[in-house]
Amino acid sequence: MIVRDIQAHLEKIYGEATGYILPNRLSRCPVGVNFQGKKEVLGFWIADTEGAKFWMNVLSELKNRGEEDILIACTDGLTGFPDAIRAVYPETRIQLCIVHMIRNSTKYVSYKDIKSICADLKVIYTAASEKTGREALEEFGTTWNSRYPMIYRAWLTHWEDLNEFFNYPPDHVSGNQKCINQMDDADSRLGNGTQPIRHLFWRPCPL
Repeated sequence: MIVRDIQAHLEKIYGEATGYILPNRLSRCPVGVNFQGKKEVLGFWIADTEGAKFWMNVLSELKNRGEEDILIACTDGLTGFPDAIRAVYPETRIQLCIVHMIRNSTKYVSYKDIKSICADLKVIYTAASEKTGREALEEFGTTWNSRYPMIYRAWLTHWEDLNEFFNYPPDHVSGNQKCINQMDDADSRLGNGTQPIRHLFWRPCPL
């Protein structure tokens, strides 16, 4: 049965058109990696807006469902998100998504400087150790603070949540620990898969 069939059926029952559109809402699906290295979608949550309170509720629900602990949480730069994680899972280590940091860092960079900025940032997050990464950050500041001081400040402010992957051998660090693109991909797939049914919602019938 397609959307048109369902709409025709509802119109026949209620005697009125039912082509009401569901307002755009946010969907999020956290993806976990277990100790066997297998990825698992932990669930789907829908809300009007995304914020630390939203994620606090998600994390609390996960814990109530039996998710006892999270070893490493890779997140974007949402304000208050790391604090929400630590409130529910105090022992969890935080790793901010490197891709999101780079996107945010280059948002207002002149096009002619983007390649150079990205190359210098890569020296930081591909460093062999936390110490050399921090030294690379200081060198980045020396080079670019005169033109883009906000980039250095942002990386320095979040450094404690950016350097977690340095605590593990390089050959044990996967892209999942540095980037949340897989969660974004799952969200995108959800949006593409549900788009055809966004016209199925109708006004309550006044019976």
